[in-house]
Amino acid sequence: MLLVTGCKNHRITKLQSSVIASHEVQKLVEYRTAFYGKFSELSIYETNQPAQVGLKFGNPVICRMTAGKKIMTLPNSPTFTFLPGETIMVSPNILMDIEFPVAKIEDPTECVCIEVESEKIDKIVANLNENRAKVHKTGEWKFNLFNYSKFKSDPVLDYQMDKLMHIFVHENNPYRDSLIDLSISELIIRILQTNARNLLIEDIGPCETHAGLAAVVHSIKENPDKKFPIEELSSLACMSQATLYRHFKLEFGVSPTQFVVQVKIKKACVMLQEPSRSVTDICFELGFSNVGHFIKRFRLQIGVTPKKFQQNAVLSVRN
Repeated sequence: MLLVTGCKNHRITKLQSSVIASHEVQKLVEYRTAFYGKFSELSIYETNQPAQVGLKFGNPVICRMTAGKKIMTLPNSPTFTFLPGETIMVSPNILMDIEFPVAKIEDPTECVCIEVESEKIDKIVANLNENRAKVHKTGEWKFNLFNYSKFKSDPVLDYQMDKLMHIFVHENNPYRDSLIDLSISELIIRILQTNARNLLIEDIGPCETHAGLAAVVHSIKENPDKKFPIEELSSLACMSQATLYRHFKLEFGVSPTQFVVQVKIKKACVMLQEPSRSVTDICFELGFSNVGHFIKRFRLQIGVTPKKFQQNAVLSVRN
């Protein structure tokens, strides 16, 4: 296995302001093109043959798959498949064992990684906590990273990543570093919101700082098969509908109604592990009124149709 490290020094070196002069191409088992900012670095990795690579970064890194497939193994974590559209955030100094099973010259595997100085992320989070408390047990925003956090395709995260890539690669003006800095701050905030939402879905526990939101979250999680009119949720929260929507959206990046759907889809994934369960039965059992709508929402959140997910689950058990 070839070991490739990210930034060699804790401080990420800033190269010339010219974008053309500020990137380098490195040929190892895979091709790496790097663009540098003041506190960050963007790397595009392209692999055109099956390989196994060890990769480690000295700072937190945000990676998004854009083509192909990777089999990822991190310390003290189960092996998982990393697919296009998915994003992971990995803690510093974590050795990632990466297998490229489908890489080809005519169809290379490609991944974009954005490494950000730890101090920069700490400052962003500290600034958020100075201005407002996160609605969760600690009352503060923080990253719950043991080894990594993985996110399914998310339009907001995808947009932020695309915008940041454009600035790194194409911007060539005196404000380039400032634009990168602002975009990274926005990306980190979006990841915090997404992570908070995922933690709630994964049953980490309801928030306690605001009892109203805690009651809403708890009720939704405990009753994934129930339909929740916004009137009922606002009554649970002891807030007006507008106030509930505003606070929920601020904390978790989605509306209460969107969160209800996400919890239902998460429950559907568990139910689909049983080969005898039909997609139609699961759809109506979870309170969806239309199978087509259920399939559409499932695919948006998980990346495949319910039937395909069920087939993959059955194959995984057999193997």
